Amino acid sequence: TCSVCKREYYLLNSSANPADIFDNPTRHCKRCPKYADCSVRGTTLQTLGVPPGLWRASSLTTELHACVASDHCSGSGGAAEVSRRRLTASGSDNRVVGDVIAGEGCNAGHTGPRCEWCRSESQYFGRVQRGCVDCPSAGVR
Repeated sequence: TCSVCKREYYLLNSSANPADIFDNPTRHCKRCPKYADCSVRGTTLQTLGVPPGLWRASSLTTELHACVASDHCSGSGGAAEVSRRRLTASGSDNRVVGDVIAGEGCNAGHTGPRCEWCRSESQYFGRVQRGCVDCPSAGVR
């Protein structure tokens, strides 16, 4: 398969007509955003690589946000997917769906904007701990 866009560019709309892409490459191929990983052949907006330590709201945006309060932004797409496959093969106990760890680019147990939400109802996000912490147990009187 030929890569449609040149290195360090990504394909904006993967369902675009190939002939139109080749006729109008500047309309369909966009420069890789700062810090994103477009090194994998055939990178699209949906598969744009997000390095660990950064987060994006969805696979339809190019905006990357630094995870300043959380140590649980695992990245997604691009080279990060290769790491996820290795994690899956190693038998890690993280919940893996296909090649993606549940949590939209967050480590297991974390979710939401910049991975600062906890999946468990019995945990809260502790900024000092930079991750999810068990809720204190209610004292019995």
